[in-house]
Amino acid sequence: LQVRTINKFDNDKILFKDEEFIILTEGVIFNINKLQNEYKVSSLSDLCKEMYRRDGETFFKKFKGSFSGLFFDKIRDILLVFTDHIGDKSLFYSQSADNNIFFGSEIYYIIEQYKRNNYDYSLDFAGAYGLISYGYMLGDLTYIKEIRRLTAGHYLRISNNAFSVHKYHSFDYLPNYDLSDNEIIESIDSLFSQAVALQVEKNKEYGYNNIAALSAGLDTRMTTFAINRIVERSITNFTYSPVGFHDETISKQIIKDLKNNYIYQANESGIALLLIDESIETNEGLMAYYGAAVLVDFFDLINVHNIGVIHTGQLGDGVVGSITKKNKKKNNINRKMDAFSLRYIDKFHDYFDFDKYIRQFKFSEIFSIYNRGFT
Repeated sequence: LQVRTINKFDNDKILFKDEEFIILTEGVIFNINKLQNEYKVSSLSDLCKEMYRRDGETFFKKFKGSFSGLFFDKIRDILLVFTDHIGDKSLFYSQSADNNIFFGSEIYYIIEQYKRNNYDYSLDFAGAYGLISYGYMLGDLTYIKEIRRLTAGHYLRISNNAFSVHKYHSFDYLPNYDLSDNEIIESIDSLFSQAVALQVEKNKEYGYNNIAALSAGLDTRMTTFAINRIVERSITNFTYSPVGFHDETISKQIIKDLKNNYIYQANESGIALLLIDESIETNEGLMAYYGAAVLVDFFDLINVHNIGVIHTGQLGDGVVGSITKKNKKKNNINRKMDAFSLRYIDKFHDYFDFDKYIRQFKFSEIFSIYNRGFT
């Protein structure tokens, strides 16, 4: 077992073992303090043990945050490996031809083991064609046929050298037509603000500054205004865009009104697009590199020592309805939906059973949230 982590949020991470259990967590868990009070314990290791005893194998579903981890019950010989509800803390797994089981937070770790044991591995054409058609890989696909990604709200259960994948959480589309427009707005505002407040409180707990992306889009503007209602002092916003674009001009108007600190980085030269290897390293090559290239270029320029949870607009627009479709018919998902390039889309479908895959999604909104959003 190897642990490689950044030196931040140390109290949210553990590597613990005793006569009964081995426990490892990675990432950030926003509601640790609340859960410790509820279960009357004072440490994360005791919390995990007590939750496991009371709530069973899916105890981690009560965590809120960006996290992954493992829990090994030595007495019952059960190993649980889990990622969070939206799968943004990546985990990968594989079972070799001779039934050895590998898992890790990076594909490279598993490939290392394959090379060390002289196992064969091969390109997954479904993953490759999916990447150049959608800009990301659907479901549990990777570019290695023998390696799968643990998707949002799932965990591995390994016992007696056999493993199975289980779902512990899923988002559903449950329309409520009885609410008025004002009630809908107030509900969205309340839930969104509560989520942002959890991030702000975690930064406050560790003494980190609040820094938030700001563009012309609805998502980052919502986040920025929510933070400004919560914090007692100005936050720092950052914008990365070409000169004169709406992302620059509108964000500067907002900064003038809010009086926040502001960092603007112009990307006129396009030099970020040359950071191919660095960008692929940050996202495992599982999505189009140019999105990561922007962040790599920007964060290389600033001091990240005092930055904790970064407030972004990722998925914010999806949460408030920008991916909502007028057609409410179930399974209204077509083979070209959300693809940004159709050049090789037929090749992708030659290698991937798309019709079988979409059966798990009742509506197109859920399909887009899990694939375009969570991956």
